[in-house]
Amino acid sequence: MKYFFKIKSIFCNAILKEILLLIQIKFITIFVKHTALKKIFFTLFLFPAITFSQECNGDCENGSGTLSWDSGDKYIGQWKDNRQEGEGTYIYANGDKYVGEWENGRQDGFGISKNKLPKKIDGNKLYEVKYVGEWKNGRKDGEGTTFLNNGQSWTGMYLNNKQLEGCFNNENCYNPSDIIGDKSSITVNLTPHKNRQQYIIKLSFGDLDEDFLFDTGASNISMSYRFLKKLKKNNIKTTNLKIKGSKAETATGETKIEYYKIDGIKIGGYTLNNTVVMVGKNISLLFGTGALEKFSDWSGPGKKGKLEIYK
Repeated sequence: MKYFFKIKSIFCNAILKEILLLIQIKFITIFVKHTALKKIFFTLFLFPAITFSQECNGDCENGSGTLSWDSGDKYIGQWKDNRQEGEGTYIYANGDKYVGEWENGRQDGFGISKNKLPKKIDGNKLYEVKYVGEWKNGRKDGEGTTFLNNGQSWTGMYLNNKQLEGCFNNENCYNPSDIIGDKSSITVNLTPHKNRQQYIIKLSFGDLDEDFLFDTGASNISMSYRFLKKLKKNNIKTTNLKIKGSKAETATGETKIEYYKIDGIKIGGYTLNNTVVMVGKNISLLFGTGALEKFSDWSGPGKKGKLEIYK
C-alpha cells in the first residue's frame, strides 16, 4: 500500500510541475506582449544564457588565456580570479577594440580604444574613432586624446567619461614650450588703420614681414593660399592638419578653409611655434584674438593701441 501512495505522490508532483510550467509560459507570453517590458524580459531571462555561453583557450582563471563568447566578443590577455587583470585586448563583435590595462574585470590604467564607423554615416554628425589615454573603472578618466572621423582631435583631462579642461587640435591653446622669448611680458604697439577704428599688427615669418588686420571678431590668424605659398618659399614650416569639411564665415559669406600649424611666427619680442591658422581662397590677412590664447594672458589694445602679452 505504501508503494501505491508513493507512486501516487510522484504522479501528482509531476502533474503539478506541468501545471506550474504552463502557468509560467502563459505569464511570460503575456509579459513579453507588453512592449515596454520586452527589453526587461530579454535582459533578465536571456542575458545570462548569452553571458555564460563561452569558451576558454588557456588559463582564464589565473594566467593568460583567450575567452570567446557566442556573441562574437573575445578577450585575449591576462586573468586573475576569473577576471581580466593586467594587459589584455577585448575585441567586440561589431569590430570595436580595446587594447590596454585591466583591473578587476574593467579597463583601468592606460589603454587605446578603436571604434569602427557605422555603415551609414550621418554627414552632420562626428564620430569618435579612437581614444588614447587613461581609464578608471571602465571609463575615460585622466589625461587622454579623442580622435574624430573628420580629422579633429581633443586632448585634455577626463573625469568619469566627461571632458574637463582641454583643447581641440584646430584651436590655439596655452603651451609654454611653444613660446620663445626671455621676458615675462611684452608690449606690442599697433598701428592705427586708415578707418581709425581698427589696428594693424606686424607679424614676421623668418625674413618676411607682413601687416595683418587686428580683428577682435576673428577667432584665429587667417590667410590666403597665395600667402601660404609665399611662406613655404621662405622655408617656413607649415603642417596641414587635414580636418575635413571645415568652413568659416568671411565678409563675403561662408567659405571652405583648411587648418595649418605654422612655426616661427614672431609677435613683438616673442616667437610662436605650433600656431593654428586658417587658410582659404582669397581670404584677407587677419589676426584674430584666438591666436593670443597661445599665451598665459593678454590685454588691449584699447584706445592707445597697446597690446600687452604675458608669457
